[in-house]
This record gives sequence, C-alpha cells and structure tokens, in this order.
Amino acid sequence: MTDLSAPPTSESGRRLARALENGDPEEVQIALVASVFEEPDDDWMYEQCLAAAQMGPWQVTAVAATCIGHLARLRGYIRDEMLPFLESLPARDPRIRSYAEDAIEDVRFAISRREGRSENAP
Repeated sequence: MTDLSAPPTSESGRRLARALENGDPEEVQIALVASVFEEPDDDWMYEQCLAAAQMGPWQVTAVAATCIGHLARLRGYIRDEMLPFLESLPARDPRIRSYAEDAIEDVRFAISRREGRSENAP
C-alpha cells in the first residue's frame, strides 16, 4: 500500500494538493480532473477524491465522484468502500445523483472486467 503522506509525483497532483489546502472549489475541480489522468499513485488519488468530496460544495463532490469512476473504469482501481460511498452521495444533495450514478456504473464495469465477465453478462 502507498504511503498517503508522501507527496504526489505529478505536477497535476501537486496542484491538487495545493488546491485542497487552499480550499478553492473551482481550482479543486480543475485539479481533480487533471490529476486523475496524470497522477500515477492510485491510492493517493483516491484519498484526494474522498477529501475533495468532503469539502463541498456539491459541484466539487460531483467532480470527485466522477474522478472515482475514472479511477475504476480507466485504471481498474477498486476499493471495497467505493460503491457504498458513491451510493451515499445523493442523500447529501440531489444534484449529485447523476454524477454518482455514472461513477457507480464505472465501478461496476471495472469490477465485472476484473472478474472476467462481459459488461452485458447476466
């Protein structure tokens, strides 16, 4: 497992760390999207998504959910608590529902791929 206190290795990851520290929602959203494609440390990236989702406002939480979905679908990164976390998000704000649902679909796709099943298999 990765040392989550270790600094990020990419420039976009460093930008995300600064944005989260400064608490600027718009900058956090931009940095989250860039980092999910560039930061190679999946564990660190996932933890930053969770931190961003906790900071709010709803738009930041929505982008964080999307990025969790990207980690799953694009990288095959799965954590046991992903689905319960994503399923809990719409209760915070109904505007998050569609973002959470898309991320849930991405996680389920990654799980089915990991288990060797087709996306459309019963």
